[in-house]
Amino acid sequence: MSPKTHASARLNTEEWSKYIYEKKIMRDGVEVDVKVNYLKDKKGNIVTSQVKHWMDEVRMLMYCDLVLKPFMETVGGKLGVWMDNHSAHKTANVKAALGTIEACYLPPNTTAALQILDLLVNGPIKAHIRKEKAQKIFDAFQRTRRKYQEMNEEERKTLTFKMPTTTKAEAITNYVKWAEENLQNSAKMKESITAKFYDLGMAPKMKEDGTLHWKKIDRLTQSINCGTMSNYIPEFMEFDEGPVEEFEEIPEDADADEDEAGENEAEV
Repeated sequence: MSPKTHASARLNTEEWSKYIYEKKIMRDGVEVDVKVNYLKDKKGNIVTSQVKHWMDEVRMLMYCDLVLKPFMETVGGKLGVWMDNHSAHKTANVKAALGTIEACYLPPNTTAALQILDLLVNGPIKAHIRKEKAQKIFDAFQRTRRKYQEMNEEERKTLTFKMPTTTKAEAITNYVKWAEENLQNSAKMKESITAKFYDLGMAPKMKEDGTLHWKKIDRLTQSINCGTMSNYIPEFMEFDEGPVEEFEEIPEDADADEDEAGENEAEV
């Protein structure tokens, strides 16, 4: 495959390597061989793609086998994963791949209000991508403008502006660098994510006295009648509920059900 279509051909081969994910799964009673290419760097970052740009069953299986299980082996203990109700998260093959990892599904019609990736992560990522693209176009325009100023009248007639493009390798390199600086290695982002899980009633918070407390969300109680989100958490993650606290009301337009949109990834 030519470098034009093969991302790893332009990536730093000392940092990135190409692998093939292989797995046998059952579909409609028939055994199917799954094979998907993916890239992995020395830091453990994994990159793959899907033609429709959303999570499907195969990528969810990859997430289980390449990310969740190694993470669980590293930290030990038990692991629970919050996911929305997208169908790819709930297939028989995915449930089998999860093994002892507990799947915690968000209540229906609450993705827009409870999906941590959407609330804290995807927005900054998309904003960064738009900013990088705009900067690249601006820089290209300035270069063309300078050329125009240096040309005579006849030369200017043949000058055209070429819209800049980004190669797959550039996109991967830039994204991973940004994610490491602003997500993985950002104490502020980690604190924000931890606080948001607590604020949404999806995880307890340890108080100064060493006790764990859940936060009650009145609006969710009214709309889905579930009390705190602890009702949706597997037994091993449950704790005695402490004094409830009020939580600011979630906007009315936050109820849109995006569970089947397929854009949302599973969340640890």
